[in-house]
Amino acid sequence: MKKALWGAILCVLVSAALLAQPHGYGTGQKFSISLFGGFSLASTKGTSQYGDMWNGQVAKNIEESADIGYQANNGVFFGAALTFMFNDNLGLQFGGGIFSTGVPNETAASWSYHVGTTITDNSYAFSGRGQLSTVPIFMDFTGKFSSGLVDFNLFAGPTLYLNRTQADATGLFGDNLLIIVWGIPFEWVDFFPLDMEIPSTSWTGFGFNAGGSVDISLSPMVALSLEARYFFCPEKKFNWGYLSGLYGGLEGNLLSWEIFPDQADWAAENTTPYTVNPSFFYIGGGFKIRI
Repeated sequence: MKKALWGAILCVLVSAALLAQPHGYGTGQKFSISLFGGFSLASTKGTSQYGDMWNGQVAKNIEESADIGYQANNGVFFGAALTFMFNDNLGLQFGGGIFSTGVPNETAASWSYHVGTTITDNSYAFSGRGQLSTVPIFMDFTGKFSSGLVDFNLFAGPTLYLNRTQADATGLFGDNLLIIVWGIPFEWVDFFPLDMEIPSTSWTGFGFNAGGSVDISLSPMVALSLEARYFFCPEKKFNWGYLSGLYGGLEGNLLSWEIFPDQADWAAENTTPYTVNPSFFYIGGGFKIRI
């Protein structure tokens, strides 16, 4: 990541040095304020998996599994930046913004078991939801090449990310009831749609951003800006928490069945993490005011 960041910064500085021409329509101003927004492509996508195989006294080869697939929606990013130019071609840009989007999930669960020569199997699906927001705060090196009414800009630099995520989903857990009457075992097996969650959690990440823009001057002080920018933040993994309580079995064999905290914890320990990637690609535009 550090190599990519310094490589992007070096490209900005070299490009500005090679393309330096102090004859743009908006040259001479030291400061500019940018307001921008546009379409963003989210990066969070993955699947958490749960699975178990066990035997009862009567039921054998009991298999249960659940895949909780999730993908962040694309959305809108809004931001603002203040740029200080050392000269007509090199400067520093300070800015930030916010990107917030939903992260829906779908659970695909299945199970099967044998009682003698009889095989029982079934499946179900359930939908859940989540949320992801990230606030990037960046300090970029920027290079500008001016050509008449149009400025071409490149920028890259370190970025601090203030992130928050939350998710709710439905998992699967199998259990059984065994009763022995006069030495004869009677067993009921069922599977339960356990509520699972990632509580609202905040964390800080450190990455970078890089991109470019085109400024079309409307006057010496005001320009229309079109830009594309990639924001990179390292992914983070979260462990699902399952909620204990009373549940009704999906097979209808065990109703108002209590799932205890140790059982819920066991299911959580056997579920792969929920992986959040706050990185996103933004393309949009706005206005730049030169001071």
